[in-house]
Amino acid sequence: MPLLETFGISEDKINLLLLLYDGPKKKKTILETLNISSQALVPSIKVLESNNIVVHYDGTYELSSIGKIAVDEIIPFLDTLEFLENNLDYLAEHRLDFIPFHLLKRLRELCPYTIVRPHFSEAFEFNKKLEETTDASKTFRIATSLLLPTLPSFFAKWIDEGIDISVIVSEELLEKIRNEHVFIFQDLLTKRQIELMVFPGNMCFQTFVLNDYCFSCNLLNKKGSISGEQLISCNTEALKWGNELFEHYRECSLPVITI
Repeated sequence: MPLLETFGISEDKINLLLLLYDGPKKKKTILETLNISSQALVPSIKVLESNNIVVHYDGTYELSSIGKIAVDEIIPFLDTLEFLENNLDYLAEHRLDFIPFHLLKRLRELCPYTIVRPHFSEAFEFNKKLEETTDASKTFRIATSLLLPTLPSFFAKWIDEGIDISVIVSEELLEKIRNEHVFIFQDLLTKRQIELMVFPGNMCFQTFVLNDYCFSCNLLNKKGSISGEQLISCNTEALKWGNELFEHYRECSLPVITI
């Protein structure tokens, strides 16, 4: 794991600690499992013993109580490093500063995910998988600075199907709605069939969407431009993460009562 080296952490020591986290091990088992020589093991063992992380007796090595606490904290860190390393190209190319830190450090919860790169002819169409899963959902949540042309008609359809819809828009998009979609949204608001809110600040993302089955987001690239790539994740942890992100923006937004 190259990122470990960036932090000056020995992968050999990490592998040893993870092995002992599963329980006490004989020296022979450690050497065979880690495929290292006794000469390579001794320096790591001495450092860990001198810092009261590892203890040994009768040729058996195990984590001390302090060591167990430390490794228990290290494991989430390693999971995060692995996530960052496996997704470094995508993450490095996009803005993530719209995500509050308590969710940013849990970004790995979006895994596994897929990246959809629609053909340019489908760039302004709503994703088919999100449409189908929303059809089967009870709720639909969206925060966006861009209104796809087909979304108002989807809103009308989903409301007829009894789906609860909440929408957070940027100030610029709210003005566009007032200029171009006033009658549709005015009707929806009058009938109290949609929750519309405006985020009073700079949205540093294009869109994120959440229904009962999937979370999706369209990020901006580092230059603040639309990248055209859509991340979609449909696991339980991603749904929880996405809901917390939406609630964060809901708390920061103002209700729109009339257009």
